[in-house]
Amino acid sequence: MSTFNNLSFSWPNGTACLREISGTLSAPLTGLIGDNGSGKSTLLKLMLGTYSPTSGSIEVPDNIGYLPQDLGLKTSATIADVFGVTETLDAIEKVEAGEYSEELLAIIGDDWDVEERIQKYIGKLDVHRTIGTLSGGEAVSVALGAVFAQQPDLVLLDEPTNNLDAGAKHQLISMLRSSTIPAIVVSHDRELLAHVDEIAELFNGRLRQFSGNYQDYRDAIAQEQQAAQQQVREAKSTLKKEKDERAAMATQIAHDAAKGKKNIANRRKSRLALGNDKVRAQNTAAKQSSKHAQDIADAERELDSAQRRVRKDAQVYVTLPSTKLAAGTKVLHVQLPPNAEQRDEFIMVGPEYLRIAGANGTGKTT
Repeated sequence: MSTFNNLSFSWPNGTACLREISGTLSAPLTGLIGDNGSGKSTLLKLMLGTYSPTSGSIEVPDNIGYLPQDLGLKTSATIADVFGVTETLDAIEKVEAGEYSEELLAIIGDDWDVEERIQKYIGKLDVHRTIGTLSGGEAVSVALGAVFAQQPDLVLLDEPTNNLDAGAKHQLISMLRSSTIPAIVVSHDRELLAHVDEIAELFNGRLRQFSGNYQDYRDAIAQEQQAAQQQVREAKSTLKKEKDERAAMATQIAHDAAKGKKNIANRRKSRLALGNDKVRAQNTAAKQSSKHAQDIADAERELDSAQRRVRKDAQVYVTLPSTKLAAGTKVLHVQLPPNAEQRDEFIMVGPEYLRIAGANGTGKTT
């Protein structure tokens, strides 16, 4: 379990990031979601001890596996280096080559099958391949495997599906679902979030938890938003009513003042009586004005509170730049090898938009 007790965190310039977070994350697989900048990666670093809370406390397991967005892998490192088994593999190779010593046996210990054990995490990749020769998705898969191979008490993953193709993503999801190690995954990937047991959301600096997967979370939020929008409508109606009443009061005060002046002109009352009427009217008006001002202030606060509960649905628009290519202009002409399926050449003509698909390592970027 990971427990937060009134956990707050502010940046050195005083900007608040997390505000009095309390709760316990204990599901087998938790999806940590929130807008960009809401503090998801910051919360993971607080759990790791990289950052210290401004106030409050946090309790997490001692042995935590972590995969950051920036893998931090050296291109010259081998897959064996990432898994931390290079020395063991070297010792096994020396013994198998006929070299024998107590020192080599001590290095190997009971790990004679270490290569077979890590193979399930890296598929058909050679443990001696360097990271620089892998595709982005393959590097992510290797880093993920190394995290789980450590058998930690808890795994923290920050956007693990970045650069993964469909096959690698399904492998990751299968690994997470079958693993006995609980995991907290920061992600915007709805396909991954469809398989979590709980959603933990960071919103306006606070943490909320929802049982179920991403769709269950969306359903719960939709119901909340309907209620919040109704509260906004009611708050707007109340505010309008209070302002109308204040306007009516102001009109009545002006009418009474005009009536008092008319009485003075017509001498219908003595100056003393008129003076007393004026004082009483002013006192009454002051009390009514103060009450209406307070009522309006209360109504405005209620409206502001209701509006804060309404979420803005962010929509992303991608505008492709207009082309200056004339229709029919040959852009690309590729001669395909004789054994290529269906055709022996590929020609791209004019302003076409193409999608290049393929598994990790098949050469898309190349």
